[in-house]
Amino acid sequence: MCRDPAELSSGEAKELQQIKWHRKQLLEDIQKLKDEIADVFAQIDCFESTEESTACTLPV
Repeated sequence: MCRDPAELSSGEAKELQQIKWHRKQLLEDIQKLKDEIADVFAQIDCFESTEESTACTLPV
C-alpha cells in the first residue's frame, strides 16, 4: 500500500529519504558498472582487431 508522504511519521519519512538516497546510489553504481563493462568490451574488441591484423601481416 502506498501512503501519502504527508501521512508518514517523522521516522518513516526519514527512512523513506534514506531508501531513496540508497536507491539513487545503487542506480549510479549500476551505471558506472555498465560503463566499465562497455569499456572492457571495447578494449577486448580493439585487442582482437589488433591480433587479427597482426596475424594477417605475419609471413606464412
